[in-house]
Amino acid sequence: MADSIPWDEFGTKYAGLFPSGTGNVAKPLRMALGALIIQAKFQYSDRELVEQIAENPYLQRFYGLPSYQEQAPFNASMLVLLGKRITMEMVMEANESVLSRKNDRKGPLSLNSSTEKGSQEKEPENKGFLTLEM
Repeated sequence: MADSIPWDEFGTKYAGLFPSGTGNVAKPLRMALGALIIQAKFQYSDRELVEQIAENPYLQRFYGLPSYQEQAPFNASMLVLLGKRITMEMVMEANESVLSRKNDRKGPLSLNSSTEKGSQEKEPENKGFLTLEM
């Protein structure tokens, strides 16, 4: 899902929300919008979301962290600010983008399978690995 969202395109719109160069540094769009997408998908409260992100390397990867870290990069109170900055229109645009890209891949000409096994899609290739230390 993360690969089907045009993060850079939305990042440009998001940067327009911060015209001043003063004040605290804003969280990157991928982190902000990614957290809100995760929260909506799994119906987490603000505190549950922060806890889940701190515990789950897959969620951290989804919203753009390059490697696993043990604590979430924000606290639950910051989600209120993120919700005010990221409009519902931005979330709906991201949703439409994901759906349109998903539909484009499902067309009859986009199947990547050989004719030996009928119309099965080719499995996505591995794009890396995850190393966890306990």
